[in-house]
Amino acid sequence: MYAKNLERILGLLCEHDDISHSLPDEYAERFKSLRGSALLPRGRERREERLSFRQVAAALFGLVPSRPSWAALGAIILSDLRPVGGIGASFFEAETLSGAVQLLLSEEVARKSFIRLTVTVAETGTNSNGGAVLRYESNGERRQVFFVPKLSVSLLAPGREV
Repeated sequence: MYAKNLERILGLLCEHDDISHSLPDEYAERFKSLRGSALLPRGRERREERLSFRQVAAALFGLVPSRPSWAALGAIILSDLRPVGGIGASFFEAETLSGAVQLLLSEEVARKSFIRLTVTVAETGTNSNGGAVLRYESNGERRQVFFVPKLSVSLLAPGREV
């Protein structure tokens, strides 16, 4: 997938997402922000470059902030969130939220077990932004993984998911 195609697809899919959607170039501005922070390929010479799963994940995370110009910051914050309880308690042992989304994009087994992903870039603790909950099914049992900023060290230790 190419960046411009993904921009158009996401724009069409999110066109009627809420009543506040009124900026005509909102998705172009979001992708400009992502390119400016090197989360997506920059320049005309790289426009034919196919996006990696990590870049697609960053583009999806760029939709979360309410302001289009904050897309890159939102993507950086969300991409690096870590699973509560460590990798062993994570969705298919993904090290980060970006890794979990990349698994969803690349692995059919992960997609079949996926139920829902809820994300926020809002403050989730003192001087700490970003959080996510990924719900999925494993062996007939519904589970959830919480993703928190990597500085929440006490939550990253094995067993903390309990």
